[in-house]
Amino acid sequence: MAKKLGLTTTEGVIITQVESGSPADLAGLQPGEVIVAVNNQAIHTLTDWNQAVSQLKSGSLLALRVMRAGVKRLVIVSP
Repeated sequence: MAKKLGLTTTEGVIITQVESGSPADLAGLQPGEVIVAVNNQAIHTLTDWNQAVSQLKSGSLLALRVMRAGVKRLVIVSP
């Protein structure tokens, strides 16, 4: 999958869908981007993602480090 998307890494989780009007959409996240960190916690696998998200408090900001076309950027998602 990583090769198909032109990614240089196999770490992280791929965004496959963003619901219109959702906090992720409003933050500018797009399908095909890869989340490589959540609140400065590295994300290597889907298990890492699930664990990081389960530790979040309701209503808290989410700082995501995402990669698209080899470029990393920081995205802040607010509830």
